[in-house]
Amino acid sequence: MKYHCDRSAERNLGAVSPNAERVSRAPNVGRLTASLLAALAELGWTAPPSGGDILEALQNGEALTTQQAAMICDVSDQTIRDWIEHANSLGKPIAIKRTTWIVGRPHLFAYIEEHGGGLHERVKAERRFESYWPRWSQAQGPRTV
Repeated sequence: MKYHCDRSAERNLGAVSPNAERVSRAPNVGRLTASLLAALAELGWTAPPSGGDILEALQNGEALTTQQAAMICDVSDQTIRDWIEHANSLGKPIAIKRTTWIVGRPHLFAYIEEHGGGLHERVKAERRFESYWPRWSQAQGPRTV
């Protein structure tokens, strides 16, 4: 499919050629991107894992059951469900409901830090996750009856 491009605006702006404009803007775009990424990092943003593959996220423990979340937070399953409801009321969901609740680990840790005891409690939960994850991540065979 061909697209028609009206070049009159380029002529009015004095652009010599489309390539000349791209070359002159390229360094500015790089600096702007770098400064925006630095600002986002200051706000706590981190880049998503490469590829953004859901299977990769599951293999890395990015998605937890409410029972797993309760274990790493050292609270009850009901407390996790209460936190899910509270986070939703704030417009900052930490889980999504499908057949069961799927809790996003990074979102859960951020919630703990902000609403569940601060950085100290977040670090404790992260350490518990690190201790449980090797066992949880082992492939389990089918159940026999």
